[in-house]
Amino acid sequence: MGLRFALTFALLLACASDPQPIQDPLDYLQVGADFEGEAAAFAAQLRSDGWTIEREQRGETFAALQARDAERALVRVWSRRGLVVAIDAPAPEHWRRDVVLAPPTEEADLDADGHEELVIGATDDAMDRTCFALVRIDDEGFAKEITPTYEALGGDGCVEGFTPEPELRAMVVVRFPELAGRTIPQVSVPHGAGDDGEWVARPSADYLQRERARRQRALESGELAPHRAAVELAALAHLEGAETGAQLEAFDAALGDAVDAAASEARARIAEGWREPTDAAEEPEPEPTETDDAR
Repeated sequence: MGLRFALTFALLLACASDPQPIQDPLDYLQVGADFEGEAAAFAAQLRSDGWTIEREQRGETFAALQARDAERALVRVWSRRGLVVAIDAPAPEHWRRDVVLAPPTEEADLDADGHEELVIGATDDAMDRTCFALVRIDDEGFAKEITPTYEALGGDGCVEGFTPEPELRAMVVVRFPELAGRTIPQVSVPHGAGDDGEWVARPSADYLQRERARRQRALESGELAPHRAAVELAALAHLEGAETGAQLEAFDAALGDAVDAAASEARARIAEGWREPTDAAEEPEPEPTETDDAR
């Protein structure tokens, strides 16, 4: 699915609950808007329409709420520019079954960069998991998605949770459905806030050692199939910075004699740097000659 996030949320000005006449986008900007007042008025309207307000979140630069009725859920966020985020569920066109506000801590500035962030979760029917998006509210009141991802392994990655200690980490879970045997291999890649305001992969040596040991124990006890263990241990070697040869050694050691077509395909993917094996280059068509042109 290629997630930079499956929410496909509306960073307004694009989403209103009722059709509106076409206007200049600048007409919608409400710089200096009373975002707390707008959120309170919208919540009152929802309650009068039979909705339940399940969560409200306030920051220095935003007001947000999550609401639900018998069949639908929504998340709305206001800033000094007015309504800046609007997400509704279900949204079958995006495989979105549910949406929630999900702050992992009481602090709104998650990465201590001076800007406040929100965390919004969407349940993805296609992959049957909840992915979380990080949305930053900047100094001008604009909303910007800063959700971390990890693309070096290919696969489908999304933030599936957070760990608060010792520092907040966003856990990007990378799944490999195209490399599956009986079950889908997956690894979690901790991400922390970088100096430039972006979230970067920060798997510590202790973390990688624990993850390897956990899989080795599960493999030896029969709780983890050799194929899945092989892919996951090779991925952990990649996260450690090991060369491709060492990743393949980890794969082969875990796989043992359980070699089949799926395992061979997975090994080829790893050998190609976790990308689809390249097809043989097509021979270029010969350039036409004067004789060809004459014909």
